[in-house]
This record gives sequence, C-alpha cells and structure tokens, in this order.
Amino acid sequence: MKIQDVLMNDIEDVIKNFTPITGTRKQKSDTVKKLQEELQKHIFGSFQNCETEKYIFHDTKKYDDIHDRADVYAKKDDYEIIIEIDTTRADQISKKFVSRACYNLLPKKNGEKKKLIYVALLYQGTQSMNVDECIKYFMYCETILKQLSKDSIFIGAIIQNNNQSVVFYTSAASRNTIIEDLEIDAYTDYLRDECKFKEGSIDQYLRTLSKVHDCLVSDPKLTIRECINKLLNENKSNKDITSHLRKYNTWKFHNM
Repeated sequence: MKIQDVLMNDIEDVIKNFTPITGTRKQKSDTVKKLQEELQKHIFGSFQNCETEKYIFHDTKKYDDIHDRADVYAKKDDYEIIIEIDTTRADQISKKFVSRACYNLLPKKNGEKKKLIYVALLYQGTQSMNVDECIKYFMYCETILKQLSKDSIFIGAIIQNNNQSVVFYTSAASRNTIIEDLEIDAYTDYLRDECKFKEGSIDQYLRTLSKVHDCLVSDPKLTIRECINKLLNENKSNKDITSHLRKYNTWKFHNM
C-alpha cells in the first residue's frame, strides 16, 4: 500500500474514534491538541522506521531563526509528512500551505528536491464559513505543490461532525475515493455560479457524475480519474456524456 493511502487510513481510524471538535474556542483548542497527539502516535505506529519531530527544521541558515510548529510532523523514507488541523477557512489553508511548502521544499544539500506529503485536515467551523471555497483551495494547493515538486502529494480532508467520517480531496490516492454529497454540492455551485449553467443543464451534468459514482462502486480498485477515463472510452460516440465527463475532470483535478 502506498504511503499516502496508509496515511489516509490512519486519519480515518483516528477520527472515527475521536471526540467531535465542538464547543467553545478553548474546548476546540484542547480537543485539537489531543487530536494532534493521537495522529502523531498512530502514524508512528503505522510506519516502521518513522522519525517524528515537534518542529519543522530547515537546511539553510536563511530560516534558522524561524521555527514554525507543525501540528503533526514525521519523516518516512524520502518523504516529509505534515498534517495541519484548522477550521474550514480558505485563508487558513493557504497561509499554512505557503509557509510549510516554502520551508520543506527548499533543495537538499546535494541539490535534490525534497518530497512532501501535506495534509490540510479541516473541521467544521461556524455556519458562515465557506466549505466550497476550501475545496477550491485544495485544488489550487495541489496544483502548486505538483509544480514545485512532482513527487510531492497534497491531500485535502474535511471531518464530518455528523458521523465523524472524513471526506478526502486528492488525485494522489490509489485507493477508491467515493464521490460524497459535499463534493456534489460544491460541483453544483461551480456549474451554477462560475459556468452560469441553468438548472436543467446542471441536472444533466450531475446524472453523468452519477455514472462515475456507479463505476467506483462496481470496481473499488479504480480511482476517480481511472473511472473517468474508462467512461470516456466507453462513450466516445456520445458527445454530451464525454463533454460532461471532461468538465468534471477539469473541475476535480484543475487541469493537472
């Protein structure tokens, strides 16, 4: 199993047995600290020969006086793993990502680029916080990280308070990632607000999206991208379906 799949399984295992992050700001802060500890412990137990540290350390003197604390940090093989836990705010995602990517993608002493697995793990904040914008920024961060280091991996994740499950947003998973209602809502907003599609057209696009979901269910070994390619090959003569699939593919993976 690939390192990113093990990591996502670890996150799911911890979250489903963990106390929901709710209450006052102080209560949420205390719960997040406990979650950090549980994730660090779980990851250390899953990966053999895994190093864990409290701080992100740097190879160049330029940043020696800056010690930003990562919520969860580990090294495994050639990868540095960072998990940042925040509320569902796009500005928090981008601020943390820029900082950590800058420090951890500085070249090694031999000139090679480092490999980073970055997880933005979000929990539900106030009702006014825009979850759809967070999903959009997941795609932005993934695109940027791939340009900085082609072997690095970005994983966006949102904890669902209703059942303590986790919805992942990444193109890096080799495991099957089922399309969730939250993503369908975000895709609907994209079609309506950015593409300016009318409701009838949106319904047609969502019916095509259900074909991707059915493909994932019927063959759990396939990724979303593999299902899209499979359906494109099977529906070459149907311009509507192929157009709908390409639109979803562009939105999901941001032309990557």
